[in-house]
Amino acid sequence: MLKAIELNKPRWFIAHRDITVARQLLKQFMFDKNSDPNPTFNYRPTKVMDDIRVINLYNDTILNNIPIDKRKGHWVDEYFRLSDILKYTETQFADTKRVIEIVKQMQTSSI
Repeated sequence: MLKAIELNKPRWFIAHRDITVARQLLKQFMFDKNSDPNPTFNYRPTKVMDDIRVINLYNDTILNNIPIDKRKGHWVDEYFRLSDILKYTETQFADTKRVIEIVKQMQTSSI
């Protein structure tokens, strides 16, 4: 995921809804008032989430470190049920002309 972002490759990601909910709950501790990573944040595994890196990966895929108006190519759709993944896949890739256009746009733009 990080390599695709670094190379500005077209990408489509999905994340379970629980990741986005956990992120919202924890971001007040993960970041300081300037939205910079909080160096004192220390996460201990719980039964609900054993590794904070899933939220870190989500933040990476949405380009959290870039102002919202400057983000390009940061698609991360949320799913809850496995059937949502199929729906997402069909929606995103059914129109091949649209996908080709997105790929072309990504090749000529920067993050």
